[in-house]
Amino acid sequence: MKPVPLTILCTILASAISIAVTTLVLGDRGVERGPILSEDSTALAERVQRLESDLEQARRELQTIANRPEPARAEVPEVDPDLIDRAVERYLAAGGQRAIDAMAAKQPPEPGAFDPKATLQDLRTVDRSWEEVQAVFSKLSDEQKDAVLAEFEIIAKASPNDPNIQNELGEAYVHRLMNADMLGMMKYGQLAERQFDRALELDDHHWGARFNKAMSLSNQPAFLGRRPEAIKHFETLMTQQESAPPEGKHAQTYLFLGNLYAQSGKPDQAKEIWERGLSRFPEAKALLQKLGR
Repeated sequence: MKPVPLTILCTILASAISIAVTTLVLGDRGVERGPILSEDSTALAERVQRLESDLEQARRELQTIANRPEPARAEVPEVDPDLIDRAVERYLAAGGQRAIDAMAAKQPPEPGAFDPKATLQDLRTVDRSWEEVQAVFSKLSDEQKDAVLAEFEIIAKASPNDPNIQNELGEAYVHRLMNADMLGMMKYGQLAERQFDRALELDDHHWGARFNKAMSLSNQPAFLGRRPEAIKHFETLMTQQESAPPEGKHAQTYLFLGNLYAQSGKPDQAKEIWERGLSRFPEAKALLQKLGR
């Protein structure tokens, strides 16, 4: 609330005293009382003098208040944006994202409207194959695809130290680039590689992230010269998976690594890799075909 100016307060006080004096001297003219009652003039003068003294005292007090300097406003220190980001990340990591999702869930989209959250949940179903996910993704418009990616990016940002989620987001970028134009392919290809790298930073033995990174490199045009890097990732993956219990998906490493050797003009090395894979996965149809069996 703004303070009342000193001049207005003094005017109000003066008016009040004038009314009081007038009332004392003249009485109430609104009522017919006949002759005004006589009053001792000395007593009346004293009362007026006291009222004037009170007015002067009020003026001095108000003047003192008006002359007081305004308290200095404390400077609000600037807050480092990185501190805010880290605080938000801690909040989300502590369960804040679940609270946000719960609030969002209370406001479901209108019937028939596209729901990127529901679509993303459907795409992330564990038992969906790569081909099934791509089939669903390819039916979405570009705007819908971007809305799904935006939801996934929120999840990944809320879990920055989860290699599985970082790798999944990279895979989502790959699905996005499949039907994109040349600029879109470059954009989403770079984003995908960044996510695979991030997942490998968090877990050097993350099979999915290294396989995806190797595939991403091997599918790039030969003139970019990234085939040796792809071979290196597949070789690392082969060494890592051979020190762990075999899984059916591991057979793909031997298949694609052998293909890269064959494309590099090294058929003997390609055959050696396919044989090595077949020794661990004797029923792998793709490896049997490569070896003509």
